[in-house]
Amino acid sequence: MNSQLLRKIHIYLSLICFSFLFLFCFTAITLNHPTMFSTEATIEQQHISVISGKPDAFITALALNDIQLSDSQTAQLLDNSELTIATAGKRIDLYIDYENNLIELINTDFGLIAMLNELHQNRHTPAMWTLISDAIAAIIMLICISGTWLSLKHKAQRKRYLYLLAASAVALITMA
Repeated sequence: MNSQLLRKIHIYLSLICFSFLFLFCFTAITLNHPTMFSTEATIEQQHISVISGKPDAFITALALNDIQLSDSQTAQLLDNSELTIATAGKRIDLYIDYENNLIELINTDFGLIAMLNELHQNRHTPAMWTLISDAIAAIIMLICISGTWLSLKHKAQRKRYLYLLAASAVALITMA
């Protein structure tokens, strides 16, 4: 492959992936040192009064408070009288008190670092995040391959680069 074209591919793919790679590198540090980056969760508790004890009244009360549930979430909440909705860095816990016609809503925000860590771990993320993460991972592999190929084309430095590449592989294998 033409070195000029390979350089352009390497550069443009690197620029496309910069933000994601930076995020994953930063969160690797925050995940390795959780006590350095931990914060107190913000918890908001709210009680929502419901006019009647009918299931539809509970769902309507939630909708009036900007909480939209899927059909499966609605069924789980009505059947079990509780539901947890988890997203990256946040949780909403819902509890129905049929005797007093109340919904207890507990909104927990674990903070920005927790959200970024959960994105890194692909926990409580939307399907689109998984798709984008997989695409970025594939592009980063292409960046690694193109960078390695470009470096090995330098005959004067090839031996040094091969030593560095071998040392990197040995370090990875010994740490596993």
